[in-house]
Amino acid sequence: MSCGRGFEAASGVRLAGEIGDPAGCVWSRMPTSDTGTRVRIYTLGRFSVAIDGRQICSAGKAKQRPLALLKALIALGGRGVASSQVWECLWPDSEGDMAVRNLTVTLHRLRQLLGSNASIFQHDGKLTLNDQVCWVDAWSFERAANQGLSLQGDAACDVPPARRLWTALELYSGHFLALESEESWMLAARLKLRIKFERVVTSLVGRLERDGAFADAIDSCLQGLERDPLNEILHQSLMCCYLKSGQPSQVMRAYQRCREALDRGLGAAPSAQTHRLYVEAVQASSASPAQPVSAMLRTGMEVAVHGRRERQSTSSAIVAEFDEAASSALG
Repeated sequence: MSCGRGFEAASGVRLAGEIGDPAGCVWSRMPTSDTGTRVRIYTLGRFSVAIDGRQICSAGKAKQRPLALLKALIALGGRGVASSQVWECLWPDSEGDMAVRNLTVTLHRLRQLLGSNASIFQHDGKLTLNDQVCWVDAWSFERAANQGLSLQGDAACDVPPARRLWTALELYSGHFLALESEESWMLAARLKLRIKFERVVTSLVGRLERDGAFADAIDSCLQGLERDPLNEILHQSLMCCYLKSGQPSQVMRAYQRCREALDRGLGAAPSAQTHRLYVEAVQASSASPAQPVSAMLRTGMEVAVHGRRERQSTSSAIVAEFDEAASSALG
């Protein structure tokens, strides 16, 4: 069953404007009032700007500073951003008249690049990106996420919360400006959006689980992990989905993928809570003659501590936990 079809069955709502992705899942594209904007700015994952459906080329030194201004403006909230904040981000060594001149010239070039003087307002020393001209994926993501999260307990709303959460999940193509040269002013916005994305996935998964749509809950976790593979909470959500749907062997595979991802990306081992989910899966599965429960637990422990001999205290705690689980499983 595709993601979209299962969601329809669980929610009783038919999705409009469905699109398919390479994995075969069908995701809803919720119509918004943003579709009439001339300028579309993508900041989640790969940065790009399209005007009237045509992507502008960002190559060339002359465009780098105007586009940096656009990125900084969005990172700082995009609305009512003080000019002094922009100076500190882009021209930290400039002062007084030089900073004013740099901003004035770069703002003029950015407006030209976006094809409209109305694309950015400047008033009382503050800058605002005009959302009547410019659509920003991060803003649409936040709007859909906030609506879905705030309507969790509202059964009377016209659009079910899960549908808005689904839309938010689709919009989040990756972390904020993840492929750009990293600047300190990007980090706060990136963390804020990443945390909200985590809430979107876990809330959507919880709702689908309550509706008994475990296949779609699992798909949602997998989609979330494609975008944020180092998020251990999403790995735990996937393992919980497999446990609740009676697939302990999949829990063990998910644990292995989690361990490898955290090791490769962070040089870290899974947390005790993730280990406990693995132990629950082993206890829920029947012991095969070729590999009894105690051996399965010991294998899991060895995987967890492999390459971690320098972390003796952590490893000892893991060993103790798996030994206790083995004793319990064997009666």
